[in-house]
Amino acid sequence: MIVAGVGFRSGTSAEEIERVVRLALGVFELPVERLEVMTTESAKATDPAFAEAARCLSVTMTGCTLDDLDRVEPLVRIHRDRHQPNPAGHHDLPTSNR
Repeated sequence: MIVAGVGFRSGTSAEEIERVVRLALGVFELPVERLEVMTTESAKATDPAFAEAARCLSVTMTGCTLDDLDRVEPLVRIHRDRHQPNPAGHHDLPTSNR
């Protein structure tokens, strides 16, 4: 099962969320059809842009606590402002600065 954990700022568009999820999948040459779930912090799970991005990607969406998210070891982190490898050797990818 592939789950995309998505963090985003208020006002982020559904298109931007979808774009960075596709970008992360592309890093590992995974087709979007393999993605099953998108999750985000519970308070943001009701954001219309998050729901629209999940709909566009044809995946289930869910919210989880920050503690739950902190326990997950990411393979890719996508940041708005920088591209840096993290200490575990994973990749950080920049997004656009819209």
